Amino acid sequence: MGPQGEYITRITNDAREDELEDNIRKVSLMVGNMHNMAMDMSTEISNQNCQLDRLCNKTISNEVRVESANKRAKQLL
Repeated sequence: MGPQGEYITRITNDAREDELEDNIRKVSLMVGNMHNMAMDMSTEISNQNCQLDRLCNKTISNEVRVESANKRAKQLL
């Protein structure tokens, strides 16, 4: 069920069942919020992984260029 329906089957229809229903509804909302946060975190982590991959590729490329420049500099000396 969801926020519109009831989460528990009422037997005595008393204040304890009202409180239980309210508490379960609050927990459900919190779990929903946590799910949304987890989805946002997953998206952000995926984006950052792509950025790290690009940075790693650029670093490798620059490392090769620096090694080549160092070899040429040594030959000139």
